[in-house]
Amino acid sequence: MSKFHSTFALVGNSNDFSPTVWQPFFDSAYSDLWEKDQTGSIQFLTEEGEQYSLILNYKKDEGISISFNRYNRNDFSRNFSFISQGNRTLGSGFEYLPSGETVPTDSFLSLNDAWGVVNEFLRQPTKKPSSINWVDSNELIWPEDY
Repeated sequence: MSKFHSTFALVGNSNDFSPTVWQPFFDSAYSDLWEKDQTGSIQFLTEEGEQYSLILNYKKDEGISISFNRYNRNDFSRNFSFISQGNRTLGSGFEYLPSGETVPTDSFLSLNDAWGVVNEFLRQPTKKPSSINWVDSNELIWPEDY
């Protein structure tokens, strides 16, 4: 049975993954919840055992960095990870967030743009959202201590 799961404590609703329920959390009025949660994921597990996930990392005054991932424990060749591309080209460095996550400096999106990604994912979780530009994480030179 295919199903969604969320690791957020305050953002979203872990019992209802309809876009209309999640959309209000991408309004700036909810930024205090983002500051408290900082990092979380929305995951979708297929009947075939593949896991698709959006990992969202919030940084005050910057926005949300997102990665879109597919994990298949039976066939690692099917795994991938893409990172959101903000207003600039990725590659100018990395940031270590208070949550302990490492993200590319130029990967932050506005709440509105992040909502577009989440909206697409909630509607078609096995398809990479097309509302933003993505960079294959394998193309980035990650810090050695990542």
